[in-house]
Amino acid sequence: MLTNNFELIQIHEVQAAKMMKYGASKGTISAILGYMPKNAELLRRRNNHKSKTRVGSKRRFLDTCDRSWRYSNILWITYARLSGDMYLDKGICVESMLNAYSFVKRMNPQIDNYLDFNRWYSIITMVRDNSVFITNCTKCSNPYLARKTIYTSLCSCCIEHEEANANIDAKEHESRQTKPDEIYR
Repeated sequence: MLTNNFELIQIHEVQAAKMMKYGASKGTISAILGYMPKNAELLRRRNNHKSKTRVGSKRRFLDTCDRSWRYSNILWITYARLSGDMYLDKGICVESMLNAYSFVKRMNPQIDNYLDFNRWYSIITMVRDNSVFITNCTKCSNPYLARKTIYTSLCSCCIEHEEANANIDAKEHESRQTKPDEIYR
């Protein structure tokens, strides 16, 4: 039984990639993997004539998918990213998905498709829930996630550089200042 989202994502990315390699269409892949609840229901009916053990394990998996729209969204995003098809099921804005993914890719070009998927999905969720938005840094022009409650015009890297420069300037200023007792010596 699948224990978490990561396991589900990893299995489906591999399966969808294999199917696309052999020319499977979006409809075929979504039906086979049960991406949408209605497809999952169709699969249940279609598989009723098959052996009980196989149907049981398939049904348990599809129940897991049905239990939450989050699973469906993850699987649709997985498919869209693998196939280049930008259609998604309801619940996640395509523009937000693309912005979030390009943001993560630009922040970390060596991103691993499997390991960083959860991080990417959490960013999409935050963008969708309007708790954060993607904007460009005014200094380096790189994209970054800004919280709506705490807005800054600089990305975290530039803020760190600014703070480091401010500390250096403060130390230099202190070293340049002469102490009162040195004046009277």
